Amino acid sequence: MTFQKLIDDDSQTLMTEASSPASSPRVFPVTLKRRLRVKISLAFNESFPIASRASMGIEDLRATWYDKTEYNAMKSNIIPILRKMMKNEIVEESDKETTRGLEYRTRKGANLRQENKLNGIKAVLDEQRRQRLAGIKKPELISQAYLDAAAAQCQEAAQNLAIADALEAREYCQKIKSSLLSKARAEVKKFTHFRVRSPFLAAPGKSAAVAA
Repeated sequence: MTFQKLIDDDSQTLMTEASSPASSPRVFPVTLKRRLRVKISLAFNESFPIASRASMGIEDLRATWYDKTEYNAMKSNIIPILRKMMKNEIVEESDKETTRGLEYRTRKGANLRQENKLNGIKAVLDEQRRQRLAGIKKPELISQAYLDAAAAQCQEAAQNLAIADALEAREYCQKIKSSLLSKARAEVKKFTHFRVRSPFLAAPGKSAAVAA
């Protein structure tokens, strides 16, 4: 069984569980502890040896790889989000809920993904047949045929999502900037409301005053 087959099987299972109103997500008492942020800077052609799983101890394996129980816990946690997506309900993006990466887990997304695959395969076969009949061999044309038939739509969707993210980030930064400017103006305004008269400049016979 290939890795892609495992992914497709998981997608079908998740869609079935999410679309069933009577089913409830299974709860696994697992705490995912691996939340690491790693920064790696590699020089050109630099490589590092990686230990195989066969040479790793039990503790190293548990600290490095997710096990079946943790994987099932992650699958069960996304089922409520998939239900919202299938019902076209709004999912507030947060640290606890996000729709990112789940687009092709819904029935509509899975059908679109399958359609893209079939379109890409058909385009490649058609281009290969055309080149055989013409007696030519141009792999770059085969690659371009696949890009035009399948990858172009995925690229366009990714670009649209990136543009939406950029606009949202810009709007957020503008709100923060406006808030900081408002606070700064308020602080400056506090000091401009007071005018101090020096006692040395007071008129003869009058005491110095501090007027607001």
